[in-house]
Amino acid sequence: MAVSQVVIFSLLALVGISSFLVMIGMYQKTEQVYDHALSVYRGLLLDAAQTSIHIMKVSVSAASLYVTVGNNGSVSLYQFPKFAVVVEYYANISGVAALSLSLYVYTAGTPSAYQWTSATGELFSGRSATFLIGLPYPPYALSQATVVIATNFGPEAVWSGTV
Repeated sequence: MAVSQVVIFSLLALVGISSFLVMIGMYQKTEQVYDHALSVYRGLLLDAAQTSIHIMKVSVSAASLYVTVGNNGSVSLYQFPKFAVVVEYYANISGVAALSLSLYVYTAGTPSAYQWTSATGELFSGRSATFLIGLPYPPYALSQATVVIATNFGPEAVWSGTV
């Protein structure tokens, strides 16, 4: 009887110690995942703080909008699929001005309607790049337009004027 009690106690102690060791391992892995997530988050915050863009010039040719963007920040920008490009303008539809407000999607090739691309590639720090935006219709002559470009890190640039 005493031997069986010792065996049961030993088994319970072994199960308890094993459970404790598993819990410690899980805690350490959770801390590693949390530390990694925190370092990625801090890196993104730093990149956002060091990102600054501005729209230098906007020109139009038929249904194509050319936007020259300058990078004042210290971070090169190249993750264009994560950018947001919004254009509001008056479209010339059969000689009638119709308001158009749309979000444009990045494409690596030649943009069609509702698409945009970087004609000059990566937007390096201290440099400028030209974005080509494919409008669905040509703009109405001498009408107001607004272009908003937001980077993958958050900072954006806004241009408003006549096209």
